[in-house]
Amino acid sequence: MPEYSDGRISYAAGPGGLDGPGAETDATQGQGQGLSPDIQKLAQQLLKWSQSPNIAADIDPNKLMRLGLECCYGYEIDRRSRKEWEDRSEAFMDMALQRVKPKNWPWPQSSNVMWPLLSQAVNEFASAIYPVIMDGDRVVKGKILGSDKGVPDEAKMQEMLAAAQQMAAMQQAGPGVGAMQPAGPEMMPGGAAGASGEQPEQPKIPYVTGKEPGAKRKRADHVSEHMSWQLLSQQKEWQTDSDRLFRALPILGCGARKSWFDPVWGRNCSMYVSMMDLVVNYYAKSLETAPRLTEVSELYPYEIVDNIRSGTFIKFEHGTAVATDENIDEAQAWSGDRYAPHVFLEQHCFWDLDDDGYMEPYTVTIHKQSQKVVRVTARYDADGIRLTEDRTQIAKIEPLHYYTLFQFMPNPESAIYGHGFGHILGPINESINSAINQMFDAGTLQNVQGGFVGSGLSMHAGALRFKMGEFRPVQSTGPALRDNFFMPDFKGPSLVMFQMFGLLVEAGRELAGIKAVTTGQASPASTDPQTMMAMLEQGMRVFKDVHKRVLRGLNEEYAKLFALNRKYMPKQGFKYQRADEEFQVSAEDYATTSGVETVGDPNMVTDMQKLARAQLIAPFKDDQRCDGKAIIRRIFEAGNVEDIDELVLEQQAPNPFAMLELQLKQAEIAGAVVQQQKDHAQSILYLMQARKAAAEADVVGLEAQIDAQLDREWQAIEHTNNQLQALELVVKAEKVEVDRVKANKPATKKAS
Repeated sequence: MPEYSDGRISYAAGPGGLDGPGAETDATQGQGQGLSPDIQKLAQQLLKWSQSPNIAADIDPNKLMRLGLECCYGYEIDRRSRKEWEDRSEAFMDMALQRVKPKNWPWPQSSNVMWPLLSQAVNEFASAIYPVIMDGDRVVKGKILGSDKGVPDEAKMQEMLAAAQQMAAMQQAGPGVGAMQPAGPEMMPGGAAGASGEQPEQPKIPYVTGKEPGAKRKRADHVSEHMSWQLLSQQKEWQTDSDRLFRALPILGCGARKSWFDPVWGRNCSMYVSMMDLVVNYYAKSLETAPRLTEVSELYPYEIVDNIRSGTFIKFEHGTAVATDENIDEAQAWSGDRYAPHVFLEQHCFWDLDDDGYMEPYTVTIHKQSQKVVRVTARYDADGIRLTEDRTQIAKIEPLHYYTLFQFMPNPESAIYGHGFGHILGPINESINSAINQMFDAGTLQNVQGGFVGSGLSMHAGALRFKMGEFRPVQSTGPALRDNFFMPDFKGPSLVMFQMFGLLVEAGRELAGIKAVTTGQASPASTDPQTMMAMLEQGMRVFKDVHKRVLRGLNEEYAKLFALNRKYMPKQGFKYQRADEEFQVSAEDYATTSGVETVGDPNMVTDMQKLARAQLIAPFKDDQRCDGKAIIRRIFEAGNVEDIDELVLEQQAPNPFAMLELQLKQAEIAGAVVQQQKDHAQSILYLMQARKAAAEADVVGLEAQIDAQLDREWQAIEHTNNQLQALELVVKAEKVEVDRVKANKPATKKAS
């Protein structure tokens, strides 16, 4: 069975770990510098066990027997702690699955209708959750940290900028200096003009290899495509188990998924585990910190033999399966069959097997019927072992966690066993069942009739059955035959009872968030689109918080699978086929991607909501303050348009060299303006001298003409001053933009 295969999740070792400074490979060889002989021996033993498929054969038989007894005892303690939750969950499961038991009150075989309120709520949730967790053929998306606009190669950019500045200086110096040009045309912004006078293309910005614009997103997309293919195609059990999980989650209030790497199949595996079969103490704080958790599973006799011969189990006598509390109903169905399955307990617990005073995490598998331990595996790897600062003993061993918890609603009493629709709808559903059964029973009494026969009527025939057109003789001493019969007045179903029934049904639907608009029963013909969106938003309000918890659980599960891929991905990468195309993902893609997350959005439950939000941002696609390409892509994604990359053109990043050329031209213009300002100032000086001479000569009208000319010159100087200030602001803004591109920083708002 796949659940008994080894699967480990990588944990980075910190200071003091076995692979920390001073103990890289020496600890595994028993020659670590600074490690005492005892810690070296202990380290060797722990590392050996971490790589063994079954260490039960290395354990003393008496200790192994005590281990099995204590594991079974701990399992019973945990089961008793959740007894009330287990009993209620079984009742809710029967209610959701419409399992009707015989009812003999108020008379045998009386009405026993079970109103499908809980069943409808479960179906509503299961149908609404899939658009949340899936986006077409994608269920996972890669995450990137930091900017993805590329890292320019500073050395090459300095060379190109120096060449550009030198070329600009030579162009200002005039003809005759071209022979002094040290750099080729490829080093200049825009290159040198050709013989035909055509301007060559602008040079591309040099980027560090592997850190080009979009490199992070490209690697994250590789991881996203690969993991989506794994879950939807390679792990065929994932979608089936997801259906089971999302059907059971609203009933029981919680569920779990087990993730591991199977070396036999050579791939990741995921398996849904019902919380009815995953026993944890009711008051435990979390799955990760619980001292033990036990998974109840079954194996057929031939599977037990396979595991024994393959070395997965140690040899033991399993005998014939008998009924236990865990499978009493199933065992009765298998009664007398030698192929009846056996119950096994797989307990994740802590035990001090090396007698060093520290309890290591292990997985112990026990045959429930005989209480024999058949397998023990280490629940840690070398990266999770920590030593104390003096490196004389084990400080901590980080356990590996295989289970991901999903909760429907939090439970105030338990951090693990959540609440579902069964807990909040169960009492109302039972009241609805009582009301409708009482109305049916009242209708039955009214339809069937019955009563008393007087002693004056003698038929001597027992029960009478009539044929069409037949009359039977009777002996009657009374004046009228009808006077010897009395039939109670059964009034039938009560109208008040029917109204109370409708009130309970409506309250249950309101509590479960079942609205006509969410079930497609509302007619949108006479409803304004915005009003319809508001109704839809209100109708899905109950589900949004639940969807967030589901997505949180999926993110934890995907993180485990991502870590498994990062650890077990072949160095040469992995090729896979999707539809008619071949894809490849590399170990470097997983090494450089910061992680993964679900594509789901709890606020985007339906296609109508997606399209409405896309229409909201559509007017901003041409706004300079927004990324138009990203807005267009989101609009296409909301409409489920395929091959978006073929429709959206790539936008070129701003070229700092073109900006430098612009600055140089602006500087030339500024120089010309300054020269004009100098000319105007010289003119003013000449005019002032002329005015003085005119005043001394007392020439009539000349002073007025000179004053008019002076006013024009002063206005010209003021105009050139304004030009210089405007150019200065433009040059500063362009310089900030060039610096931003060089440093790969996000743009800031320019002062208006």
